[in-house]
Amino acid sequence: MKIRWLFLLLGGLLLACGTSSAVATPDLVATEVAVKKAAAATLTAEATPAAPTPTQNEPATLTPTPLPTQTDSSPATGDTVDVSSTTAPVTNTPPAPTCMVVANGLNLRPGPGVVYEPALASLAQGETFTPQARLDDNSWLEVRVEQSGQIGWVSAGPEYISCNIDLSSLPLGQIPPTPTPLPTPTPIPPTPTQVVAVPTPPLLVDVPVDGGQSDLHGQILIPGFTRDQLKGPEFGGVVFRDRLVFAVDVFNNKNVKEVKIQINGPNGDVHERTERTPAYCVFGGGEPDCNVLVFAQTGYHWPEKGKLPIKNGLHQVNIEITTKDDHTENWVWSFWIQHP
Repeated sequence: MKIRWLFLLLGGLLLACGTSSAVATPDLVATEVAVKKAAAATLTAEATPAAPTPTQNEPATLTPTPLPTQTDSSPATGDTVDVSSTTAPVTNTPPAPTCMVVANGLNLRPGPGVVYEPALASLAQGETFTPQARLDDNSWLEVRVEQSGQIGWVSAGPEYISCNIDLSSLPLGQIPPTPTPLPTPTPIPPTPTQVVAVPTPPLLVDVPVDGGQSDLHGQILIPGFTRDQLKGPEFGGVVFRDRLVFAVDVFNNKNVKEVKIQINGPNGDVHERTERTPAYCVFGGGEPDCNVLVFAQTGYHWPEKGKLPIKNGLHQVNIEITTKDDHTENWVWSFWIQHP
């Protein structure tokens, strides 16, 4: 339509020009050039197709957005994880170094040797402790007692202790200075008016023997008491009030293999100990004194058999003596306890 109109306009102009004058004027030439340029521009616009506009039926093309890369180490939902490859290997922890007393009694001393006197404590058979250091020849160990927390030295011979480690793996201990012995005082001869103290000898109590070999005889020794301290007429026998100690004195002890001492009281079997070295002390010891059970220091409880309370009343002592040829003989003795 536009082209047809343009040609009609051009034709009219040419006709007008032809009728007015045979020679073209400058104005007419310029007008003709302008008309041709307008016609060319119009033809170019008609020939150039416009960009298609997306219609409702033609969806626009979308550029897909890439999904983010997963950087988290945790698995996505629904994934299967092989936990067998992430399980940590099981390692066995070695047992803690421990030693146990195998002798009937063992002294805990402040240093590695019998010259370190007095002993800190006496360890009973079966008591455990932790080894901490040693002498260079492994003959003595510095230890920490589990029950009391005391630290000291013990003899490390296999006849005294048994350990679950190689003693050579322990570090060398720091040896404390050897105690300086006190100077021996010069005895002063007594004057006629001076009273000389005489040590109290152990009390002797006859032990009834219920049959047996004629060469096995003995008695009970009670050290550290006077006869008045053990009197108890209303009880009819020996009475212990604040502490307890005694030893079994076997006359022919060269043939004795061991002596088993058992105490039975109002609340049953309260104490038991087996001794193989004279004197056969009820609570061990014997270097040269027996260990003493002080009632107040243990809270009025027996040191063994489940820490049973120490009750007042009659207590019976059963003494079983075994000889080296495995002959057994039983002795019986009894005492009273009357503590505040």
